[in-house]
Amino acid sequence: NLHLKLTKMKNIIIALTVLTFVLIGYYFFITTDKSSTKTENITTQKEEKIVTEEIINYEVKSEVFEGKNYLAVMFDTLPMEEISGEFFAKNYADIGKQIAKFGNGAPSALFYIWDTENTTTKMAIAIPLEEIPTKVNEGFKVISVPKNESFYVDYYGTYAKMEGAHEAINEYIFTNNLKGQYVAIEEY
Repeated sequence: NLHLKLTKMKNIIIALTVLTFVLIGYYFFITTDKSSTKTENITTQKEEKIVTEEIINYEVKSEVFEGKNYLAVMFDTLPMEEISGEFFAKNYADIGKQIAKFGNGAPSALFYIWDTENTTTKMAIAIPLEEIPTKVNEGFKVISVPKNESFYVDYYGTYAKMEGAHEAINEYIFTNNLKGQYVAIEEY
């Protein structure tokens, strides 16, 4: 499950940016809602195979994001090919070993820059906090995303079809002529 949300930040506590639109000021979620997909079974007379086609609704919605603090590991220039399930698992495990009171949401990835030309990203692997720890070990940092207006897509499905949610939000930004800086947060 993935939850991706984009939020307009009026008072930026920490400069954060986005995926394909590289702006800071909105925060977006992609979550998935099983009711947003339809399955059609198609049979052919020549073959008795059943082909399943998934139709996904990438509807962009809006709400107030209540704000969150995260304990995170930052990556300033990460080659995109290094992003994998193992990459996430290792970093979430490292964060989980820290002395902190976790809660207030699902493990997340915060994207500041998604550079398709150089195939790199600036991002953070993060776990929401109930309380900010008094001491943060070297290699970790607290990231605060303040309360703000946000828009998001609920997406439940494979990572292979997740790009459609990003494209829907990107189109929403440009169609509505939204200006500013953005942070993209995927919640898993």
